[in-house]
Amino acid sequence: MNSPAFADLRERLKSGRAALAAAFLERPAATPYLSRHAALVDSVLCELSTRLNLPATFCLAAVGGYGRGELFPGSDVDLLLLLPHEPSAEQQATLENWVQACWDIGLEIGHSVRTVEACLLEAEQDITVETNLFEARFLWGGRPPFEEFGRRFQARLKPQRFFEGKLAEQQARYGRAVEEMYCWADELLGRLMAAAGDDTTLPSAGVNYLIRGQDLKVTVDWSRASSATRPSSSAVTLQAQVGF
Repeated sequence: MNSPAFADLRERLKSGRAALAAAFLERPAATPYLSRHAALVDSVLCELSTRLNLPATFCLAAVGGYGRGELFPGSDVDLLLLLPHEPSAEQQATLENWVQACWDIGLEIGHSVRTVEACLLEAEQDITVETNLFEARFLWGGRPPFEEFGRRFQARLKPQRFFEGKLAEQQARYGRAVEEMYCWADELLGRLMAAAGDDTTLPSAGVNYLIRGQDLKVTVDWSRASSATRPSSSAVTLQAQVGF
């Protein structure tokens, strides 16, 4: 839907972002940039929603980091369309047009369309969803669904359960990262052995792993190996590196 009706919104977003970038380069300050970027996107979303005639009873809310009024360059724009009831076929078509128009004007959105009841159910079952909804911020449309959601969300919130859920989520994420790291380590070690030659054997205690940021480096110190098992290359240390 590259309609001329939205060309001005696309240009407003593009020029506004360029102006924010120029101002940041002239005087680097993250907080003003983040809040002004969020405000720019707020204004474009509200205008778009009005032009596309989203039902006035529907509520558009910002969630996640965007809900806090902060938006980094290149970040997804996380949105919640809060509905008082399941949409009719006609309303569903309007919502699909709205989503397409967001992408057409340059907004990379991550969105969900839910009733208040569905939001509460999802939050109860998924700590990541609950976290994303924690700082929901009203943008456009009907306030009654948003106010009802806010009351019921806060009423059901149990700080201890939330804390334990976030702790378990972080531990699971760390476990996945460690597992992935070892997969990369095995692959890199295989590359090093292939480069060293078929007759080469690893020296005992001579394999080192270094993690720095998102880089994993595997180094084999051949000086710890006997001369018979060293690679034919004159180098005593081989290394490979990959991001994950």
